[in-house]
Amino acid sequence: MLRLNRFLIIVLVIMMSFSMLLTGCSPKEENTAGEPDTGENIVSAPEADDPSNSTEEPTTDPTQPEEASHRKKVFAPVEISYVIPNPIDITYEDVNNAGKSSERRFKIVGLKNKEVEEGINQVIVDIFEGFKSNDLPPYRGIKAVIPDSSMVIHSNIDGHIPFNYNNVISVCIYSHTAYASPTKRGGTPLSNNPQYVNQIEGVTLDLNTGEKLKLKDIFADNVDYISILNDHITKAINQSNATDEGYFITQYPDFKLVAPFKGITEDQKFYLNNSGLTLVFDYRNPEFDNRFNATTIYIDFYEIKENLAITERFYNEGVNLFEKDQNNKEFLQGGPRDFFNESKFEVFGNLELHSFMSYPNTLPENILEIIMELPSSYQGYIDELSKSEEKVFADQYISVHQVAKYTNISTGFTSYQDDQYWGESQMYCYDEDFNLLKIEDLFIEDFDYEGFIKERIQKELINFNISNDISIDELYKGLQFKIEPSALVFITESFDWGQQRGRQPIHVFIPFTDLDADDLRIFE
Repeated sequence: MLRLNRFLIIVLVIMMSFSMLLTGCSPKEENTAGEPDTGENIVSAPEADDPSNSTEEPTTDPTQPEEASHRKKVFAPVEISYVIPNPIDITYEDVNNAGKSSERRFKIVGLKNKEVEEGINQVIVDIFEGFKSNDLPPYRGIKAVIPDSSMVIHSNIDGHIPFNYNNVISVCIYSHTAYASPTKRGGTPLSNNPQYVNQIEGVTLDLNTGEKLKLKDIFADNVDYISILNDHITKAINQSNATDEGYFITQYPDFKLVAPFKGITEDQKFYLNNSGLTLVFDYRNPEFDNRFNATTIYIDFYEIKENLAITERFYNEGVNLFEKDQNNKEFLQGGPRDFFNESKFEVFGNLELHSFMSYPNTLPENILEIIMELPSSYQGYIDELSKSEEKVFADQYISVHQVAKYTNISTGFTSYQDDQYWGESQMYCYDEDFNLLKIEDLFIEDFDYEGFIKERIQKELINFNISNDISIDELYKGLQFKIEPSALVFITESFDWGQQRGRQPIHVFIPFTDLDADDLRIFE
């Protein structure tokens, strides 16, 4: 009896343990696109279920590369002060095939490791060859619209490298093909009602090894990049007509949601450009109907920059992968997309004035006050031109854009009368504390920036064939400037150009590639 009780106890324990095991391994419910109780077609962002996306603080030194790897661990929040352009050359070759198809192929040149360089160029070749075959992408139902007997009327394959920084490149190659379907009676294909198929291939590559990168490589190790991207995709869906019947032209992708959006996978197709991340949706995303054409959703770097690892993970200072020196810097492009825009047309006597104002809605109050006062500086011109005996047309503009920690304000007033052009322009650049910058704030003390800028002014006078006895020193004294992502832009005070070309300023554009990054303080 004792043995029997002991046996029953053992069996009971095993059954309870097995029951607990089954409960712990039961599958979770799938996340589906939720709809609010209002009945409106609003899509909710799915929740990512990725245990690798941890928000816990790292226990290792994030500045140290992983063991036996050039990669660095990167943890958010990330501050991107600048980017390092890769000093590679990109060569292009046009290929035309009897007018029926055209290609513009390209390859990179300039890596020290020629094996890696050849491997990257082979990746590019493979994409072109894949498009060149004119095989239809495997969309559901495409053969019913474009049967095998269809004829290619014309195809164009082109591409470029839209991101080329910090030992990473992103390649975007696109194909546009027009097909003529056969007649219903099986006759010769007709081209008066062609069917179009557009394809996009994006690949991002590590120049250290030639390895293809995934989305997870682009983001910091401790962020849930899947959820971040799903939120942006859901926003694009809800702000487009994706859940409505019919197709419409909007600022958002022209696709239709035909099944619940459950979120992207880690293999989601994408590419980078110099201002943001572009997600590519095609037959691999069957929940969208994009009419056999790859479509994209763009996410500005400004919206995700604190979570990006792309500028740090594959770049190691002091290790130059290139045949040329890697000593240039630029600012990451991208910025606020929520803008206030106002356009007005007014008549003052014989003056017809068009005014335009544009600035980010996120500007602080003190900068807004400066902007609102700027139009009054041109009131004297308006009063004078309104009394003209003949009709006068004029434009007045104020625009604000932000580059990294700098805020640029550009304003101007131009008029055209009796074949004469007249214009005034001003530029103001503020730092992160909204202090107005001076020219000496841009450069280190040991650099002869005054001589350098005066030389560039002289070149512009020669380029525009301005032979007036204008003083370079006087033009320099009145200089104003703004900071662009890849250049400094200076503007002189207006002066008479002679030869009946009116009175206007000269713009002096100085790319950062014309300067040594160590001579600039703005990257500090």
